[in-house]
Amino acid sequence: MTTRFPLHALLAALAATALAIVLFSSTGHDDSHITFWSAWSLAELGEIVNHSGQRVEQSSSLLHTLVLAALYRVTGAPLAWIAYVASIMCAVLSIVRLPALARACGWELWKGATLVIATSPGFAYWQLGMLEGSLFTLASIEFLIRIARANDRERAFGALDWIGLLVWTGALAAVRPEAGIVALCVTGAMLVLAFVGKRDRSTTLRAFGAVALAGAWLALLIAFRQSYFGESFPQPVAAKLGGGGSLDFEKFGIGLGYLVERFSTLGGGLLLVGLIGGVVCGAHDLRTGTRRALPPLLFALAYACFIIAVGGDWMFGWRFVSHVEVLFVFLLFYALQSSGLGAILIGHTRRVALGALALVHVAAMVGMAGGVSTGMPIWTAWQGDPAVIAFSDGTSTWPERANQVHERDVVFVDDLKATIRRLLTVQDRVTLLSKQGGYVMFEVAREFYGSIEFYDRLGLVSTHFADIAREYDIPSGQMGYAWKVDDILRLGETRDDAILHPDVIFDVEQSASKALRAGGYTIVFQQFGATTNEYLTPKTVQYERTAKAGVARLSRDDDEGDDEGDDVRDELTREAPDGNRFWSSETSMIQMVAVRNDLAEKAGLVGVAQSNAVLDVPQVATRHSVVWPEARKPFLRYLFGERPDSIPPPPTSLPLAVRYRGSAVATTDGAQRVLLDPQGTANARIAIAVVAVGQRVLTPDADWVREDAAVRLLGRAAVQEGDTLQLFGLTVGEDTVHVSSRTRPVR
Repeated sequence: MTTRFPLHALLAALAATALAIVLFSSTGHDDSHITFWSAWSLAELGEIVNHSGQRVEQSSSLLHTLVLAALYRVTGAPLAWIAYVASIMCAVLSIVRLPALARACGWELWKGATLVIATSPGFAYWQLGMLEGSLFTLASIEFLIRIARANDRERAFGALDWIGLLVWTGALAAVRPEAGIVALCVTGAMLVLAFVGKRDRSTTLRAFGAVALAGAWLALLIAFRQSYFGESFPQPVAAKLGGGGSLDFEKFGIGLGYLVERFSTLGGGLLLVGLIGGVVCGAHDLRTGTRRALPPLLFALAYACFIIAVGGDWMFGWRFVSHVEVLFVFLLFYALQSSGLGAILIGHTRRVALGALALVHVAAMVGMAGGVSTGMPIWTAWQGDPAVIAFSDGTSTWPERANQVHERDVVFVDDLKATIRRLLTVQDRVTLLSKQGGYVMFEVAREFYGSIEFYDRLGLVSTHFADIAREYDIPSGQMGYAWKVDDILRLGETRDDAILHPDVIFDVEQSASKALRAGGYTIVFQQFGATTNEYLTPKTVQYERTAKAGVARLSRDDDEGDDEGDDVRDELTREAPDGNRFWSSETSMIQMVAVRNDLAEKAGLVGVAQSNAVLDVPQVATRHSVVWPEARKPFLRYLFGERPDSIPPPPTSLPLAVRYRGSAVATTDGAQRVLLDPQGTANARIAIAVVAVGQRVLTPDADWVREDAAVRLLGRAAVQEGDTLQLFGLTVGEDTVHVSSRTRPVR
């Protein structure tokens, strides 16, 4: 049997990856940066700790953490790029190694089959998610190759084979917490079958050795975790399954529904056919005594049972199934080639059949890209969005900006940092509460590590709420502890625990704003709108801008009986894009920062309602109505033959509103200008709300106007030389702004 390098598999993997990048660019959710922090802390601090410096295993993948930390230390490249490239490389290697797995199982995989397998929708989607999924797939394939070889009575199993089995069993056990248990189940089943089938002594000893290695690795990892972290499994396991990791029948039903839903989607039917075909062929192998194709079937079945037991997963793209999609489709081809269809599908007929299967997968990929992807097609994501760049702090990378979820956080994190920086001027440590333990906390902790403590209300990256969750029987769900900010604030009314009264709460749920205000918090920053995966034409942008800004105008015009209201409505209807757009996937941009009232007062932070009134804008730095549609892809529009200046550039960032108060001595020159300190305005914008002379409040526009970095007093103000002016307002930015008295009276 040939052992030449499978060039066809490499080309198929590269082609499928290229298609995935075109359709998705960068996928996934917040979880990637949970692992990034573990890797960063290991590389930079010399230990694996959470954002608060506690030894909590917040990443579900110990192996992924170690790999990223090592590559980060060697290359110094951003962790997002390291994870993005490493995930793609593992996906490509997984496809390249499939012919070797087929040979180890006693058959030759059709050359065209690798393209069908490589385009499996979930696998193709999640290889761009910067998570451990591709590494899991590669480790499982390498593990199964060794198990299949060990089960081959006609093949010698030497020292190098045992070393390979040792290494890949350990890698599989460390890549995900359930993988070690799955490996133990597979090797245990192979040992049982060896005894029942009365296999020869050498095969039985190999099976026993494989079980011993799987059990030893699992025990070693549990012992390490107990000694280092004080827990047997990563923290997300306890949060999602309950404190003791107990299972229940409700989760079984949810997990079964998760699989059924996956199998019923376009492309998912092939996975079900592959699993059923594998079971049928596996039963046949048992009767004939071959059993060499059983390892991948047992692995797929064991993992399907795991998915059912834990209740599936919440993320788009069927993340849990994506780990083993390659094996499901691999079993499909094993069933095809082992049955009578294998003899029929030859030559041109086989090529047509393989092409049809590949097209089914490609169609499913396109459907995911248009409807559920958190990424963006390459024509939307290939260049940096000016709005993202304008509002980010410069640390983000393309794989992050090309992802809708990360894009939301990229433009938000600088505002949260500014808030924390302000609070650290009045106290030494800031406590934060949120469910966002990924990108936002990764960036925040890198700057403020040692000065912050993070309370994760989902319980994925911290253990602060573990005792309360047990005491009040807080249910566990697919995302962790199933409770909201409202629940925590209500509980804080009856308890004095520090974790129930954090300094800062930031969240993506707009519904929490009312509870935050009622619970004694000032919302100092809000962000609205949505980011989408489609290319926005100037016409669409103009519609969005007009629609957002014209709602109040429409209502007012209708009330006054003005025909202009009808004209605006007709314009909106005429410009409205088709409601059935194919590229409909979008992610909410909602974010907010709330600070405890007493602390906000002490730090001089202003609520958004007050700052909105002073600044006279719909929302302070609202990303959608002020910036987002106005700045999206102007250069891309130029490439499409449209003027790049048809949409104005993003305005100056308004990251934070701070109370401002000052006084100055008026002058008697014709200008009567009260200058604001130019040094203070370098990185800040000042909005003067009130100008007063003694107890007399001057009328804006009639008595005074804002002019650049000064306030001009008009004749009606009747200000006399030597009068003391009081100025009240907001500074938007981080610098302290003072009133200057450099103006001189004219003699």
